[in-house]
Amino acid sequence: MTSFYDAATSFPTIVYSTLLGVVLVYWLLALIGIVDFDSGDLEVDTDMHADADADDVGDLASYLVALGLNGVPFSVVVTLLVLFSWTVTCLAAMWLLPLVPTSLLRVVAGVGMLAVGFAVALPLTARLIRPM
Repeated sequence: MTSFYDAATSFPTIVYSTLLGVVLVYWLLALIGIVDFDSGDLEVDTDMHADADADDVGDLASYLVALGLNGVPFSVVVTLLVLFSWTVTCLAAMWLLPLVPTSLLRVVAGVGMLAVGFAVALPLTARLIRPM
C-alpha cells in the first residue's frame, strides 16, 4: 500500500489535486473578499470577442439542471465535485492502483479512475446540495 502523499501527488490523483488547489485559492480569495461567491450568476462580458457562443452558457445551465446540480452557487457545485472526485481517485490510487502489474496498464487504469471518480462525484454532489 502506498503512502497518502505518493497517491495524492502521482497520476491520476494529481489532476484532481491541482483542481483542488485552484478551488482552495478561489475560496481563500472569497474569504478575503476579492471574489464574490454569493451570486450564483455567471457574468459574461459581451464586449469581448471569443470563440464561445452565448448559447454555450445556456447549455451548461441545462446540464446542471438535468444532473440536479442547480439551486446553489456554481462555485459550491464545482468545489464539491472536485472534492468528491479527488477523494475517490486518491483512495483508488492508494488501494487499487498498486495491484495493477505494468506501467502501461497503470496509465490506462488511471484514466479510468479519473472518469469513475467524476461519475461517482456527480450523484454525491447532487444528493448533498439537494437540502441547500
